[in-house]
Amino acid sequence: MTEIEIDFRKSAQENANEYFKRAKMAKRKLESAKKQLEKTFNKIQEPQIIDHHISIIKKREKAWYEKFRWEITSDEFLVIGGKDADQNEFIFSRHIEKNDIVLHADIIGAPLVVIKSEGKEITQIAIREAVELAAAYSSGWKKGLGAVDVYWINPDQVSKSPESGEHLAKGGFVIRGTKNYTRKVELKLCIGIVLDDTIKIIAGSVMSVRKQAKYFVTIIPGDVNHFKLATSIKHKLIEKASNEDREIIRKLDINEIQSLIPGGEGAIV
Repeated sequence: MTEIEIDFRKSAQENANEYFKRAKMAKRKLESAKKQLEKTFNKIQEPQIIDHHISIIKKREKAWYEKFRWEITSDEFLVIGGKDADQNEFIFSRHIEKNDIVLHADIIGAPLVVIKSEGKEITQIAIREAVELAAAYSSGWKKGLGAVDVYWINPDQVSKSPESGEHLAKGGFVIRGTKNYTRKVELKLCIGIVLDDTIKIIAGSVMSVRKQAKYFVTIIPGDVNHFKLATSIKHKLIEKASNEDREIIRKLDINEIQSLIPGGEGAIV
């Protein structure tokens, strides 16, 4: 049994109409409440997804070679290069082996770059892509050059022993024998985002980054300072990303992108 209030000043039909109006209003409020509840539930769910990706970013362990300039060529060869004179010295003493290939831009102020053979015969593809990395991180970028020459040699042609009476600066090396030149290598660098079970920012030759990265941009020497360029790169990557990936990329530290940009200013192609 349900008790209801009756207004005796109104007819039975008028009382029925009043309750009908109240029922319709209650139904509309219920539908509105259901929609609001659904919106609230979706908002609660979104941060959980984002937080999951953030935790992945924090937990990713960097490989040993990530302290250097590095790339993985499109045919799976590891390439490393020094960020400064100390790293050049360290790579020379610790990371050059018999069947590796050593590269250097033919300009004062360039990294010692090494293609690691790791038991495989190094390909012309790997050399071409490593040449691009060696050029990009040379002082040619800071000088605003469009291209530089790069040569490659065998490990036994590199020495720390200068000729009698000569002085060898820190991070410098003596090269003996024939140099294999690639002339007029265009200065450009590709920066991309790799998304799998982790997330990482990579930089290198165009082909090496395109092979691995889901989203990428290419930069060249220009007139935009480091911070503004890194910010523009991040925005460009966000524009290219899907809705889900866009939220992940927004959480990336701009300094991570900035650290990959060669010395000097630049521009997005």
